[in-house]
Amino acid sequence: MPLHQIDVSKTIIGDFFGEGVTIFFLIMGFFFFNNSSLKRLLTKIFKTIIIPALSYIFVAQILSRWVYGESNLVQSIIRPGFTLENISGIFSWDASKIHLGSRLWYLFTYVQIAFWFPVLHYFVREGAQAGKVRKYLLIMSGITVVLRDIQKIVSFDWGIITWYSVIPMSIFIVILGYEIYQNAGFYMVIKRCFFVV
Repeated sequence: MPLHQIDVSKTIIGDFFGEGVTIFFLIMGFFFFNNSSLKRLLTKIFKTIIIPALSYIFVAQILSRWVYGESNLVQSIIRPGFTLENISGIFSWDASKIHLGSRLWYLFTYVQIAFWFPVLHYFVREGAQAGKVRKYLLIMSGITVVLRDIQKIVSFDWGIITWYSVIPMSIFIVILGYEIYQNAGFYMVIKRCFFVV
């Protein structure tokens, strides 16, 4: 490809599957709804994700000045780098506000998905009504994703076009994963037909 040209297909694929997190949430949709107890799910997440993440945040703030060479270890422990913005980041689900914690966004998103579990469970039950609601959510969110990605490549003179979606993108990906898993047989037939043609 000539220099300074955008490879549209790679840009779209890279945007959708960036860092492998999207693939993880897609696969998560395959198995997430095997959980039958919200209490058990939240207990597990609290023990394996929330407590370790909060412990990391706490230790990172205590040792941050020492890690950056701004003070020795003892001074760093005596005067830790806690700020109101760190606390705000935890309660606003914004990991970018947490010093040395910006990469925790992935865990924050995972916990948010778990909190959605009771609502999502209604969308994945058997029955025509649940199927219609699920497909409606997927279509609305799918339009949002397509419009967002197109506008990363093409800018319109009249400004940014937005679309309405009632669920976050992470939830959309989990539901999409569930839908793909439930229709795996159908997709295998399509795949075979594609390769035959």
